[in-house]
Amino acid sequence: MKRIVFLILIALTSAFEAWATTPASEAATYILEKGILKDSESKLRGCDWKSQLSDCREHLIKVMIGYVKQKKYSLADQHLPKMYDVIFLKGVRFPSPCPDDTITLEGTKAKYYWIGYYQAAYQIKLGLNSPEARKYALRAFLCSGYDSYNYQIKDGKIDSTNLGRAEFIKAIRDIHGDNPAYDISLFTEDVQANVGKNRMAIFKDGTSYAKAIKYVALLKNAARRCNDLGLHPDFAKFYDDLAALWTHNAKSWQ
Repeated sequence: MKRIVFLILIALTSAFEAWATTPASEAATYILEKGILKDSESKLRGCDWKSQLSDCREHLIKVMIGYVKQKKYSLADQHLPKMYDVIFLKGVRFPSPCPDDTITLEGTKAKYYWIGYYQAAYQIKLGLNSPEARKYALRAFLCSGYDSYNYQIKDGKIDSTNLGRAEFIKAIRDIHGDNPAYDISLFTEDVQANVGKNRMAIFKDGTSYAKAIKYVALLKNAARRCNDLGLHPDFAKFYDDLAALWTHNAKSWQ
């Protein structure tokens, strides 16, 4: 319950351009230097996922971060299916277009590390030079910067490589060429920047149910704008799914 409340607070009350989350490079270095990787590997092998879900998923994510830091991408990749299960928590968590999780890292300045499933999956597949990276690319970048007005990324990555605007444009162009339905420059300058700026204005003085509903309207308008611009339907679906999530979570303020 404590974990769920924490995740809701992150999802609903962050109105800033970046969160005070531990950077990916710092988290990975800490996990290796403090022997956390070996400790979590050992504990993960004997984890009871039914009665120790919270502890087990922390060990899982720490192990994956450690493997990626060591460039053992194939080992990290083996854990992706389980990561999917414990982050999505189908039937327990309301479906999110950007499922994520947090782990505690007491020895770091920020005390915790935030990680997104799609960002992690994309970066692991990239590390493997796997063609499967293509299917994660768009969602990984959308989740990295959807509420940033100038694409200063909140993190959520599993390694220190950047998932910023320039990388977004290049990655999608490498996959789809000059297809106008995947014009990332247009998307970030028109749709995404507008959402980010207005989000900051909406939540400038705190949060409330009325403000959350205004944000839902903003997301729905963004979805319509994506369609008006002729972008691929996946862009509009992303904002529609975000609107559904916020509609659900806003009930906590009624």
